Amino acid sequence: MHNSAYLSLFLTATLGLTACNSGSSQAASNQVTSSNTNTSLAQPSLGTHAVHNTQASAATALAPGNGIINYSVATDVYYGLQNQAPSLKVDMQNYPNTKLKYIFPAIGYITPDGSNSNIVNPLSNNTNNCNSPTGNVVDYMAQPQIKQSLFKDNGVTTPLGPCINGGDATAYYKSLGLKVVPLFEYSDDLNSALTANSISTVMQIADNIASIINQDHNTIGVAIDNEKALSQVSNDVELAFFGELAMQLNAAGNHLFVFDAPTTVQTIYNQGVQINGSVNVSIPPQQNVVELDPLYDQESIPQGSYGPVAIDQYTTDSNKEVQNYFTIESRPPVMFVAPSSSTNTIWDSVQQYDLQSSKTTVNNPTTSTDISNCSESPAINSGSIDNVALTNFLCDNESCSATSTNKIITDFLAPKNCVAFKNTTPMQQFMTNALNAISQNTPAKDPRYLGTTMYAWRIDAFNDIACAAHYYSQDFESDLYKQCNQTFPTKISDTAWSTFANWNPPQ
Repeated sequence: MHNSAYLSLFLTATLGLTACNSGSSQAASNQVTSSNTNTSLAQPSLGTHAVHNTQASAATALAPGNGIINYSVATDVYYGLQNQAPSLKVDMQNYPNTKLKYIFPAIGYITPDGSNSNIVNPLSNNTNNCNSPTGNVVDYMAQPQIKQSLFKDNGVTTPLGPCINGGDATAYYKSLGLKVVPLFEYSDDLNSALTANSISTVMQIADNIASIINQDHNTIGVAIDNEKALSQVSNDVELAFFGELAMQLNAAGNHLFVFDAPTTVQTIYNQGVQINGSVNVSIPPQQNVVELDPLYDQESIPQGSYGPVAIDQYTTDSNKEVQNYFTIESRPPVMFVAPSSSTNTIWDSVQQYDLQSSKTTVNNPTTSTDISNCSESPAINSGSIDNVALTNFLCDNESCSATSTNKIITDFLAPKNCVAFKNTTPMQQFMTNALNAISQNTPAKDPRYLGTTMYAWRIDAFNDIACAAHYYSQDFESDLYKQCNQTFPTKISDTAWSTFANWNPPQ
């Protein structure tokens, strides 16, 4: 599984977008080194990593229910507290039949500290609020998609909302009657950092995340976006990380949800983790783990350029994915993730902004059709969130008038700088077929089917803003060094909400 290119834009310092996944490829063996620890949070001593005897019995079974992934937490909470759209609160009011029970808000980030992307101290400078200093390994907060510091509004809150502390975000979602599972993202450079660090280091990171979650009583556990790092390092590193995290969460009655790592999740669920080496690890089976199984960007799709996948192939892949999961005799609980906004291979259109200084011809995404100009709406609609945000970013100086600002935005989206590739299949059809695959292939009353989650809640046209961040530097100088692909729709449409609300889940 592979999430869209725009998900990696601001992971290290701002709200990163992620979709889900990883796959199960195992790469370079891990080099074992030592690492100092220093944190104010309550942590198990390093010695406890050698041998664990804790039995998995603390976490209670989860009740089935549908969920939603939220990658626009700061904006969502800002408008939701005012009972305004865009917000998940308003969407839930408009579509109460969705009966959402779970939310996975992206409010956790794992990044290397120190120089050269090294994890110097996995527990250094950890914090759970918006005043976090730079260089943290773990952050627990929700930044707006473009950091407040990039706007110059004389201290006035940006239209994307202010940063919100992790605990404040979880309290807000719990007040909406939702079971809250914070989603932790990996930064792009974590993979290279982990290859040079020991199993004990990644287990210390796991301890730190578990400590944050176990102290936040608004949550029922944590979800990990497993795409960018662990599955690409080594099997032992991944098993040690998730096994340790599951066990520490289990001790407090919390659960671990993992994107698209079925072999790892099944191993932890059924056998536990046994590693003999420079660091000995012995973790008993942990039954508080849940597989998040995304029904998009399937493995049969060629990697590289954007799809789109043919709807017949997608339907075959999705049916097979659900069927295969229920052939596993000792399977962990599962929540399927249905594509309700764009991914690499499922989209209505791709807008490709030409940021090459040479202005070379853009590369045609694979099997794309109906090349046309990029849409300027709603970015040029005066007063819209996207218009205000792009105005601040593209034209943040005193000489900009309303007329010149719209011209700058229009130039940014103009045919000379952007081209759109249309999909012949409406994205709505992919979501409908995913839901049908779940309904048709999930055994009736299977106790390990926990529900289906929508992917993913975002503000409208965020991608235009994200590309603008690549187009202009913080000093508002041209930064024409690469192309920027963006997929649409970014938000969950009213049609998708209605489809989900009217869907009959497996009983």
